[in-house]
Amino acid sequence: EFRLRYLPILLTYFCYGASAMASVALVFFEKDSLGLTPAEVAEIGFWLGLPWGMKMVAGVASDVYPIFGSRRGAYLLLGSLCSLVGYAALATVVETKGLFLITMLLVTVGFMIQDVVADALSVEVAENDAQLAQIQALGRMALLVGGIAVSYLGGWLAGRIGARGVFAVAMVLPLIVTAS
Repeated sequence: EFRLRYLPILLTYFCYGASAMASVALVFFEKDSLGLTPAEVAEIGFWLGLPWGMKMVAGVASDVYPIFGSRRGAYLLLGSLCSLVGYAALATVVETKGLFLITMLLVTVGFMIQDVVADALSVEVAENDAQLAQIQALGRMALLVGGIAVSYLGGWLAGRIGARGVFAVAMVLPLIVTAS
């Protein structure tokens, strides 16, 4: 059965999935605004994959080094802030490949931290293995629903309001996580 304490976890996963909304806008932004070559896009993709390899380090940090006494909430806010600042920069000031890489790293690190915290919270709120399995299954469903829910919307928005507009809309996602 669903419990209210699952909601922050599920909203975090949903928002991570819904971040796919920006994927079409990113393609147009990389090509039209920044004029990146396919090789440069691949190079940036390499760097954006690295934070996901650091998930275990972030998990240990959130367990061992509380921020203002908080091992989960503060890290969730930190991850949300990183993604929010990254999307805000994409929506407003990014004009160069280097700044694009930095802001995309902020977005990626933000979502990686949020994912780590959601995983840790799943273990903490579960009272037994059956509940943990349920939370994990619901989390994966929330991730998929988030991605599916915005698939068409991302392309439609990119055509209507442009890449920067989509990045501005995407700023709502870390705010939803913060509110949860």
